[in-house]
Amino acid sequence: MAVLGAPLDPVTVASLKGTLDYYLWRGVPVVRSWPRKPIQPRTPAVVNAYLEFGAIAKAITSIPLELQEEVKAYAKYTNWTWRDWWTAAMYGNMWEPFFEPYDTEIPNMPAMIPGRYYSTPGIDYAPSTASNALNILRTLPFYVPTLTNFDRIAWEITATTGGNDRAGIYGPFGIDPTLAPLVVDAGNLAIGSTGVKELTINVELVPGWYLLALISSATRTYRTIPNGSYIAGLGLQAAGNARPAHALTRAFTFGALPNPLGGPLTYDNANTTPVIWARAF
Repeated sequence: MAVLGAPLDPVTVASLKGTLDYYLWRGVPVVRSWPRKPIQPRTPAVVNAYLEFGAIAKAITSIPLELQEEVKAYAKYTNWTWRDWWTAAMYGNMWEPFFEPYDTEIPNMPAMIPGRYYSTPGIDYAPSTASNALNILRTLPFYVPTLTNFDRIAWEITATTGGNDRAGIYGPFGIDPTLAPLVVDAGNLAIGSTGVKELTINVELVPGWYLLALISSATRTYRTIPNGSYIAGLGLQAAGNARPAHALTRAFTFGALPNPLGGPLTYDNANTTPVIWARAF
């Protein structure tokens, strides 16, 4: 490459096409030999890489629009486009860039302290009680500000024993919570007494919004969130509503948790959602 003292006129540039390549490099006029394809044949590995990348690029066009929107929602907080994310996912290399935006940004809430329990924002810790209905999977929004490990999911039963409870975590989730992937299914816990119940987990969560999930095989009474004692993170169904939604629920028969969460989902503003906690470690 050679630096020119001044740009050449278009006629001269056109006459030397195929021999010399004139262009601006960072605003400086330069010239180089006309680029040519390598003479030697491509190796099998290079040929396969071309074919593989071409297939991935073609497959991107068939991704459903709702999934594209989910990935775009994540991509806007990173240095990658949503197409970069999908390509990285196909190559099994999507985790490396995921942490980039969080290395330089200040979280909007303090880091979680090991040994302490966390739940949905704004919860009132003088909560009430309510009975649950069967075949309803209940989930609470749960924000993780920094990369955090969790070793427990907990909830409290105030009356009625027997049967089993099952808990888990979904997320991170975006505009459409029905697409939230299952992060961990903590399994069943036989309920033989009242009080705080816990299931052991071992999961590391990247920053984002998650859903703490709980379902029971029996009708029982739980420690619940009082109406009006939570942040309106899920919004109001309509302007002027007396209470904001604080939980997402869906019809589901007791058993292994679905993946993804699925739906249809109900934005619940009733005093029936058990308080669910996760313990950082």
